[in-house]
Amino acid sequence: MAGSYNGSLAFFDQKRGSSSGVLKPVDTTILEKSHHDPVYDVYWCAGKTGTECVSVSTDGRILWWDMKMLGNGPTDELILEEEFEIEGEKVPKVLGATSLEYNGEYSSLKFLVGTE
Repeated sequence: MAGSYNGSLAFFDQKRGSSSGVLKPVDTTILEKSHHDPVYDVYWCAGKTGTECVSVSTDGRILWWDMKMLGNGPTDELILEEEFEIEGEKVPKVLGATSLEYNGEYSSLKFLVGTE
């Protein structure tokens, strides 16, 4: 699995490589339903199916994917947003994510995300 500069995810299978050693993605996410900025980190999630992953991008969104349903887009989304006070008024600001850490041994619901 790889995150792309255009915001999409690509999934690879080493068993499907060619005799020349070239490895091409077996599936990619639909660009219109993917991130709007480069993908900075991706992790496989601990789950029953083994087909779920999560990705982060500087577009400020965390997206959950199921490889079996890539055509439907992400299965869930979380926007990284924080309120700042500017001239006495609270203004929401989206925080771009640049790193992600996940360890399913402790909890399948806890993620550590680094932002810009």
